[in-house]
Amino acid sequence: MAKSSLGAMLQILSLTLVVTLVIPYLQYQLNRSKDETPKPLGLETLEQRSDLYAVVRWPKKYRFRGPNDRRVVWAVFFHRPYCGACRRIRPALEALGSTVNASKHLRFASFDCTKFQSVCARDNVHSQPIVRLYKAQEGHAEPDNDAFLFERHMVAEWQGALIATEIFNWFKVNQAQGHISPAVKWPSNDEVATAMLQFKSQGKARVEYVTTMFRSDRGGYLQDVRSALKLSLQDAIFATDAPLEGARLDAILSYVEVLSHTLPSSTLRLSASRLLADLKAKHTWSRDSYFAMLSAHGMAIEEGDAVWSWCKGGGRQGVGGYPCGLWLLFHTMLANSE
Repeated sequence: MAKSSLGAMLQILSLTLVVTLVIPYLQYQLNRSKDETPKPLGLETLEQRSDLYAVVRWPKKYRFRGPNDRRVVWAVFFHRPYCGACRRIRPALEALGSTVNASKHLRFASFDCTKFQSVCARDNVHSQPIVRLYKAQEGHAEPDNDAFLFERHMVAEWQGALIATEIFNWFKVNQAQGHISPAVKWPSNDEVATAMLQFKSQGKARVEYVTTMFRSDRGGYLQDVRSALKLSLQDAIFATDAPLEGARLDAILSYVEVLSHTLPSSTLRLSASRLLADLKAKHTWSRDSYFAMLSAHGMAIEEGDAVWSWCKGGGRQGVGGYPCGLWLLFHTMLANSE
């Protein structure tokens, strides 16, 4: 009788332990596994000049607003905000970034080659749009110093037809070739189409990239035209190390000649005329000599140094700034042409 009572008590104690300890632990592990399920991080903006190197190419930390260890492959979208072809395919990449639920294996990022043109030139990104996959090499030894954790190499590049389905198929082909983890599960066509429509409905696909804030201050308008003019004289002029000569130099000469007749102030027209005369003085310009000549005419400027008035973007990514300034500049040239 005593043994049976003891046995019953042990059974009750065992059940109590299961209820009070084991079941809550299992629930905790289940919830933890749900929390650890990678979530879509979207098409993230690499906001600093160094991010392409310190985050993607030679990571200095295992987390960058999410996973960033050796398993992560980065798909980087190189673009220019005013580029029509770039804006046409951006919704497809935004849709993939917001629907592919595998950020431990694949992340999506955008890099502005107008803002960081020297970085793009250094990485041989000579035209846009381009999408590149960067992956850590298998069996590659860890570095012996603290400079970076490991190295990723470009394993694939897309620069094809501006069709969403072609971009999606390109990612799937790269997965089949082993560049992307098989753990990545792709969304259905309906899910991607819905995400693309949501992005386009926000107005970012076309309109906001060239939004201006019109004001009565004409000085602000001239300021923005001047900033856009300076940037246009150096934007992608030296996308490669080749000197400026031949047909490329002829195109610059034609552009500056039009500017000398159509810019909105006599001071700017005179500056363009003097610049044209100096440009015609040589048949070949190196990068250093060209930029020294721009500096001598007060025409050299960095994107980060440009000051905008009408084209202030209110701090929103991709709004106002250089694309807006270019619109004002080209509109002025057209309006003042005979």
